[in-house]
Amino acid sequence: MSGTSMATPHVAGIVALILEAAPGLTPDEVADLLQRTATNMTGRLPWEAGAGYVNAYAALAEASGTRDGWGSTVNQRRTFNADAILVPGETSAFSFTFSPVGPTGEKTFTVAPDVAWVAVRAVIGANTLALVLIDPEGTRYSSSIALPALGDTVTTGAPGKPGTWTVTARGIGSVSGTGLDPAKVTNGYGLPGEVSGEISLLLGGGYTGLTDIAGHPGRQAIEYAVANRLVDSDQDGRFRPDADLTRSDLAQFLVMGQSIRQALPLAGGSSFSDVRATSPLAPFAEAVGTPGGALPDAGQSQDAVVQPVSGAFRPRGAVTRAALAYSLVQSTGRQEEARSFSGELSVFHDGQRIPIEDPGTIGAVHPGYVQLALDEGMINARFTVTQGPFDLQPTLHAFFDGDRPVSRAAFAVASGRFMEAYR
Repeated sequence: MSGTSMATPHVAGIVALILEAAPGLTPDEVADLLQRTATNMTGRLPWEAGAGYVNAYAALAEASGTRDGWGSTVNQRRTFNADAILVPGETSAFSFTFSPVGPTGEKTFTVAPDVAWVAVRAVIGANTLALVLIDPEGTRYSSSIALPALGDTVTTGAPGKPGTWTVTARGIGSVSGTGLDPAKVTNGYGLPGEVSGEISLLLGGGYTGLTDIAGHPGRQAIEYAVANRLVDSDQDGRFRPDADLTRSDLAQFLVMGQSIRQALPLAGGSSFSDVRATSPLAPFAEAVGTPGGALPDAGQSQDAVVQPVSGAFRPRGAVTRAALAYSLVQSTGRQEEARSFSGELSVFHDGQRIPIEDPGTIGAVHPGYVQLALDEGMINARFTVTQGPFDLQPTLHAFFDGDRPVSRAAFAVASGRFMEAYR
């Protein structure tokens, strides 16, 4: 449930606990304390959601004098190096008929050069379908599969590109490598019926502090991510889109935009051998490196969203695609689901499951994190096509490239798609 009717009694209870610990606080001081200890809310700006989610644990630690120093990670209180404006564009409804066999329905629409982000959403109902968004270059962006047990609303989004786009749907081909479509119908397993939803366009309204993204293929995604406080540029106003994403970058960006709780050691000091407690990075590293940091982890019992390495944080280390899959999925609080996965890694494409041919590149990361990141559309697979001289049809191959470093532009794309799925 949501709304002020739900928030008011919960926050009132937390205020009662704060005043029990520190009876002399004024109403303004209580409000300030709640804001300083808050958790940033994914995809919501201060004018929409204030400082974010209330954090009772941190608020009580501050009020009781157990630990202070909160607030440097709160977006509401930070000065960012880059800003971007997104203007709501056209919103239109779509409807088409899905058919599991033969040609199926689709909706085409035109995107202008000033569109920064394209998003589609649909309520599928009791069916096993995914939305597929296809950009003018043929790149496909699939939503997760709608399953009755998991919910019937699916979303996907992509950086804007001018030209003709298509939204369609595909049925499920298999789960965990087990075929669900023995008849091998052309569009995947699903019931025939109407698919209705909404297309939303966001227009780029200008940006500052991003001096090196003009003409870059990831510009629209970077604009979108900056506007939603999912990423930021460096102090010199450069985003460095093609530079490797470091673990320092990842810590800051996850806390900014992935709903990660603040977490400071109650005993003081630093949890990491290579990050000083006085470092500007310290509160971000502590948040992502402390177990139970992901907001959806209500019991605060799951592992950290960025795993320390032998007691060190390694802030300058490059983030691989496998490590990013782990962090994004862990931020959704789905550790148990990820680790219960068994079977062959695969990617959903055009109504079928295609095996991932390089599972060895993910290293120590549990395959379930990669599978969920692919299924939720947070990270893409790489496809190649081969065809022998006597083959009637080409063969499609899929690779994850789990050991490949992630660029800062690629993270901007992934964080935007994370936000679509998270919200």
